[in-house]
Amino acid sequence: MADKKRTYSKANLQIPVEELSKSLQIDTTETKVVLANAPVGYKKEEPTEEPRYFIVIISGGEVREKNYFKIISDANRFTAIRVEFNADPNRLDPERMLEFSKYLQERYQSSESENPDDYFLVSDVDHFMDELIKIKPQCDKLGLHLVVSNPCFEVWLYYSKRTDKLVNYPIPDQVEKISKKLKTWIDASSGIRGGIDPIKAIYDIEQNIVNAKANYTVDANNRPDLFSTSMFLLAQKILPFISEDLAKLQKENEQRSQQYRQKKRLR
Repeated sequence: MADKKRTYSKANLQIPVEELSKSLQIDTTETKVVLANAPVGYKKEEPTEEPRYFIVIISGGEVREKNYFKIISDANRFTAIRVEFNADPNRLDPERMLEFSKYLQERYQSSESENPDDYFLVSDVDHFMDELIKIKPQCDKLGLHLVVSNPCFEVWLYYSKRTDKLVNYPIPDQVEKISKKLKTWIDASSGIRGGIDPIKAIYDIEQNIVNAKANYTVDANNRPDLFSTSMFLLAQKILPFISEDLAKLQKENEQRSQQYRQKKRLR
C-alpha cells in the first residue's frame, strides 16, 4: 500500500457490468436517494481527505454482512478508508462469488482508477465447505482473501459480545439446521434486548478480533472448525484505518444519548 493519498475514479470502464451480471443473475440496480426540497444547485459534499485504503468485499450474504460495514462505508465520516460492498440478494455460492470477484478485478484493471488494495470474499460454510475448499487455491493465486465463518456470519457477531466458543449452544441433530437455529439462539443468549445489532457491532471490533482469534481453530485440512470465523483477518486489516473516526463517532453518540437522558429527566 502506497503512503501517498489515493484517488479513485470509475470512468471509462471498458467492460459493461451487465455482461457478467446477466450470466450470474446479479442485480446491479442502484438505489437512488431523492432529497426532498433540496435547494437548486445542491451538491453532496465530498470527503476532505482521500482514502488511504480501498477494499472490495464480495459477500455471499446480503443483509447482516452489509449492515456490519454500513457505518464505516460512510466516506464523509470515515475518510481513511473506502469500502465497496457487493452482494447478491439470491445469495452467491462460493464458485459464483469467485467468478464475480474475477470480473471486478478485470473491471478495475480496465478503468482509469487505481486498483483496490484488497479483495475479500466473505462466505458462510453452511453446505458450501467443498466449494470453499475448491476455490481456495484460485483465490490465493489471484490475491483474493477468503474469509469464512462456520457455520454463519452470526458467529462473528457473537464474538463481539462473548468470549466463550458457544459452549452452551444445543447443536441440532440435523447439520442443515445448525446455521438457522444458531442465528436466533445467539440473539436470545446475547443478553441484549432485541439481540446483537450488526450495525452497532462495529463499535466492538477490537474486542471482536480478540475473541474470534482466541476461539479460531481448524481441522486437519485447515478448514475452520464449527463456531470458528476468520473474519478477524479482515477486521485486523481495516482497524488501523477506522479506529480514530470510529472513536469520534462513538463519543458523539454517547454525548447525544446523555443530552437526551438529561432532557428526559427535566420533563
